[in-house]
Amino acid sequence: MARKFMFLLFCLFAVVGLSMTACEVDGDGDAETTGTTSSGTDTSGSTSGTSGDTSGTTLNYYFVRVNDQSTNTGTNPGADLDAISITKGGSGERAYVTRVEEYKPVNEADISGVSILPDNILGAPTAFGTPFDPANAGSDKDCDLGDENFVALGGVGGYIIVSFGDAHVENGDTVTVYEIGNCNGNGKADPVEVQVSVSSNVDGNWVTLFSAAAGPVMSGAVSGLLAVTQ
Repeated sequence: MARKFMFLLFCLFAVVGLSMTACEVDGDGDAETTGTTSSGTDTSGSTSGTSGDTSGTTLNYYFVRVNDQSTNTGTNPGADLDAISITKGGSGERAYVTRVEEYKPVNEADISGVSILPDNILGAPTAFGTPFDPANAGSDKDCDLGDENFVALGGVGGYIIVSFGDAHVENGDTVTVYEIGNCNGNGKADPVEVQVSVSSNVDGNWVTLFSAAAGPVMSGAVSGLLAVTQ
């Protein structure tokens, strides 16, 4: 009888032991679960969205620079600029200078008090009659230098940097410089170099569009401009 009682007592302890090992209970009374999430990955510290986006803003070529390459001397030496225009490739609309960013003439002592005024280059040309008609501008057309309403650069080393308001230079456009030093064929041909940039900084990166040897109308089609981003 005693042996049977001991066997029953052993079985009771065995059942209690199995129940206690079925799960572990933490200090808060919640079952502690270990292992990975259902996706099998550790999601701690993750953030939504994409990091490392390096895309920037595309900059426009708002600025045109004309560099004087003339060695001519005398009164108002070098290139004499009446106006500069951008003709849009798609619409044919023209934009003229609205602001002089920088004007650096040379041989200033030889430039008249009128022709050293940078604002003379603002707006449409005046040497070919007003209102201006592009059909009346050309080497075979009459023009007038009498009022000296132009900007003299003074020779090699002189330059001017201008902008056109909201208009900017794009591939397919045409940039035209009205250099009237050889007006009516009675003056001297003054060669220039024409450049564009996304910045008005004189020491920035300037892209040369064209060089021209003689006015009064110097034009160059724009192509090959590369996108610039920041």
